[in-house]
Amino acid sequence: MIRKCTILLLVVFQTIQLFPQTSIKNIDADTSKPKYSVLLDYMEFSLLSDAMHDGISKYKGNIEFETNAKYNNNEVSWEITTSNKLVFEVLNLYTSQKSMEFLKIIDINNASSIEKKTIASLRSLSIKLDDALKNPIWSLQKFSVILTKESGHYYISSTDIKEELTGKLNKGLDSIINKKVTISGFRKESGKFELSSIHLKKENTLELFIMSQCPYGIQALKTILDNDNLLSSKMIKLEVHYVFSKNRNTYTSIHGEQEIVEDIVQMLVRDKNPTCFIEYLKQRILFSTKSWEEIAIKAKLDKKDIQGIKTEISNNRNSLIQSEYQYMINNYQLINSSPTYIWESEIVNSLSEIPGFQIMHSNEKCTN
Repeated sequence: MIRKCTILLLVVFQTIQLFPQTSIKNIDADTSKPKYSVLLDYMEFSLLSDAMHDGISKYKGNIEFETNAKYNNNEVSWEITTSNKLVFEVLNLYTSQKSMEFLKIIDINNASSIEKKTIASLRSLSIKLDDALKNPIWSLQKFSVILTKESGHYYISSTDIKEELTGKLNKGLDSIINKKVTISGFRKESGKFELSSIHLKKENTLELFIMSQCPYGIQALKTILDNDNLLSSKMIKLEVHYVFSKNRNTYTSIHGEQEIVEDIVQMLVRDKNPTCFIEYLKQRILFSTKSWEEIAIKAKLDKKDIQGIKTEISNNRNSLIQSEYQYMINNYQLINSSPTYIWESEIVNSLSEIPGFQIMHSNEKCTN
């Protein structure tokens, strides 16, 4: 719940007095500027409110930011967010002043438990404000552009923009010069774009990210395969990828070990026996309870192919999953929902946004 209101001591506030005849306003959404955010517990929020009450009584003026009250783990916390750096600098100043005033009126050597808790909360509040100032939150942006190179510098160009590419660049970019690419990253200064990921824009290509045993992913796949005319005419190229979650170095999937094995089998059929892949998917949809070996036979894989899949799963399981996971991260950041649709390298909400798919499809998803 986000709301704006006038500050009254410990009341959730949006506007406070700051400087005489001066306003510091939260800058309207501007993708070239970062946001600053801090999450406070009850004690920290109360102390900040009290500190600001003292500050506005002295300095007057006003300041604006958003306060979002959250309820997690049986506790309420307050998230304060602004795109104006000066807001947090002033909040930090008020907190420092409050801390000094508090230390003057207590006996540190004989502080009560409540006074010790107050000191600890003032300290943690100050640290959080410092961290927020040092770690601004930039909005990740994504564009379809042309990559160019001039005098050793890389640029992204479209009808609207031409900006120099910065960040972690490598010579591999030379292979996609003057080609359409989809790029994601951050605009931290005018005329420059800090690279997060870049890849060729896949024309007329639908990338479907699913979990092999997710009912919504299976239904999405069935809807796509039922439109065989779109695939056979090559109006749409279909690529199927698989969604894993990662906890440190361990990969999991919400439907358990059976799903992980089925994911890997489908990945191997896709990569090693691509002419059998679509038929394997169709047979799996028809016969959901049969073993993957039985489905492979129905899809015309021979005994050698099946044995090869078993060997790969036995010997290279983790590397296969890691490669699939890394493709996702390198190209689209984290995807944790099945199905996820990516049309021409851009995430879309549903099949109905893709040319040729007129029917509306359920937006329900399995989420890791």
